[in-house]
Amino acid sequence: MIARTALLLDFDDTIFNTTGYKALRDEYYKQKFDEKFWQRFKKYEHDYATGQVKTFNLPDVLTDKELSITNRHLKEIAPSLLYEDFKTFIGKIDDDHFFPMILTFGEKELQDTKIAAVGIDLPIIHTESKNKTEVIGRWRSHDSYHINGSDFKKVVLIDDRQSNFVDFDKLPNARGFLVQRAGVDPKFDLDSLPKNVSVVSGLDEISLDAS
Repeated sequence: MIARTALLLDFDDTIFNTTGYKALRDEYYKQKFDEKFWQRFKKYEHDYATGQVKTFNLPDVLTDKELSITNRHLKEIAPSLLYEDFKTFIGKIDDDHFFPMILTFGEKELQDTKIAAVGIDLPIIHTESKNKTEVIGRWRSHDSYHINGSDFKKVVLIDDRQSNFVDFDKLPNARGFLVQRAGVDPKFDLDSLPKNVSVVSGLDEISLDAS
């Protein structure tokens, strides 16, 4: 019998302060590396953001030594960047009704490194699609969602990007929460938000119905 709800949690700026991490990372890089490294790194980020580079893969632009240094720095600062409300939220999850997973967009090695660095022990699903609604829709089969080898009657998506909720109201038995973190400046158009999606400023505002 299908009973549990798939609880899909975005990582960056939803449960991990990625905006804060990038600020600390940039400050560290400027101190640690020369100007040529900085220019090369920022150009690569720009090319990825503008679609000139299709996959964000740091080994393509950094030497093994540079990659080792940057990963070590990430592991040092990552634990302090996990949002406190995530720990409380995940501790209250009713395991009989909800199955939490991380659904993340981004370069796989970097995402795995960040997630491991903060000590989160949840199943991880990587996607190359910038619209998670489309991803979830592809998992729909008959009267359930087949996700990561298991079937779920309902799905909940918690994410900080409105683009991931386009046409979300077309998904049956789906509920969404759009997270608007303080200090993060997303572009929201609340008038176009699907009716089954609520805006929250943190995970502590989310109430899950276990029925």
